[in-house]
Amino acid sequence: MIKKNRKLGGLRKGLREYVHSYNQSGASGDTWKAKILFALVDTYHRMKYYGRIATGKELYCPLDIKIKRELIGNREAPWCIVSHTLHKDSVIYSFGIGTNISFDIGLIEKLGCRIFAFDPTPRSIEWIKKQKVPPKFKCMDYGISDRDGVMMFYPPANPDHVSFSTEAIQESKEGIELPVYRLRTIMEKQGHDTIDLLKIDIEGSEYGVIQDFLNSNVDVRQILVEFHHRFDRLNMKKTREAICALRSKGFKIFYISPNGEEYSFTR
Repeated sequence: MIKKNRKLGGLRKGLREYVHSYNQSGASGDTWKAKILFALVDTYHRMKYYGRIATGKELYCPLDIKIKRELIGNREAPWCIVSHTLHKDSVIYSFGIGTNISFDIGLIEKLGCRIFAFDPTPRSIEWIKKQKVPPKFKCMDYGISDRDGVMMFYPPANPDHVSFSTEAIQESKEGIELPVYRLRTIMEKQGHDTIDLLKIDIEGSEYGVIQDFLNSNVDVRQILVEFHHRFDRLNMKKTREAICALRSKGFKIFYISPNGEEYSFTR
């Protein structure tokens, strides 16, 4: 009985420590023990996700294909990719980096490729300047939109947070104007005809961006996107329409994160 209680106590302690270290652990390269604990945490989030679906508070969208995939990045920001189609010469764009480049660095370490990262927000730019990044990590101080020019970005209401948004979802009263370009324009600036992997985490602006680059018929092979219909100013209809538009262009869902916010597509 004492041994059993010790084991349960050890398990509870391990789970607590794991949850507290969630943002520090690596999503890839874990030990088998860490993977088991990560699976338990995933199950918890996925059960909450299914509960929201059952009550009509979340979008239900089944996977389109089953394919070999893997998570890259740390616990705070893992993204799921199909890695066997990528290589050292792949063109990879990462929009919205905030203060976490574990995904980008993980791709560089795994593939030996270059990463083209984009984030115009001041807190992110200042953070990047203080990091020791590899030569293959190239960061641009402009963002993506469905038009070329400048847009108003609103800071997060919580000063400890870093993510600005063009959708005024942060309940912030004052914003700043920052440079943005369409995806086609950015590809022309960088001299690219094809994007092998496109990651978009842009706090609610993804809907206009997706529609714009689909209408432009740019050549993108994989898309990773965080949808923000959880915010009051946005809704599930926008996400549903974006997914339908992507599917109509041949993109298939191969992964949805346990909380139902990050989607991975390939074609």
